[in-house]
Amino acid sequence: MKYFRIIVWGTPLYNYEPWKGEPDNFYYNLEINKMPTFDPVFSYQVLEEVPATDFISSTFGGSTYGFLVNQKARNFLNSINADLNHKYYPIKMLQEINQKASDSPAYYHSTPYWYFFIVNPDYVDWIDFKKTIFFARPLKGDILQNIRFENSEQFSLFKSEEKYDIGCEMLFLNDEFKRKELDIFVIPQLAAKSSYYQIVVSENFKERVEKAKLTGIHRFVELPIYVD
Repeated sequence: MKYFRIIVWGTPLYNYEPWKGEPDNFYYNLEINKMPTFDPVFSYQVLEEVPATDFISSTFGGSTYGFLVNQKARNFLNSINADLNHKYYPIKMLQEINQKASDSPAYYHSTPYWYFFIVNPDYVDWIDFKKTIFFARPLKGDILQNIRFENSEQFSLFKSEEKYDIGCEMLFLNDEFKRKELDIFVIPQLAAKSSYYQIVVSENFKERVEKAKLTGIHRFVELPIYVD
């Protein structure tokens, strides 16, 4: 099975915030890779053109990991094997009726969209530490050094010191992941010399998206992720 990083673009949009000051439950307060204990408020999303694509990249940036989906895309996600650590948040979508982004959009877009939010707090339990060779880059430097970990506890302890960015050339996943047979999940700070979290999808996801002709996914980038 091959695995890919999913790159979502879709219909161009921009954010609109009608309130003065940020609400206490604004999405900026979300913690990285943790499911929130509150219902976050997200910025309104303003479509620059219609009809809109099935998948759309949001304006929420690196504070969260996910993308916007309409009912068709949501039905698709519900039909595949997704990591259980996800949730759909309804998003207020507006449609632009003028050319100035600073002007308030006048009406709601009629098609409902949700923000597909996904985390993976238990990803370390999936790593085959006997096969995966990591690299560590000091936060204040560019020198890479290879490093191995015996188990998840050793890895988590090293990571908790917050002195290094950690990645790997090739990521090997173990039998625990294999039993799940996930089609979409998150791998933080591990794949392909990247310190960014990545939403990863399976070859099955890619093939079914293409067969269903869902729109908005710019491309799939194959990752060095392997499952024995």
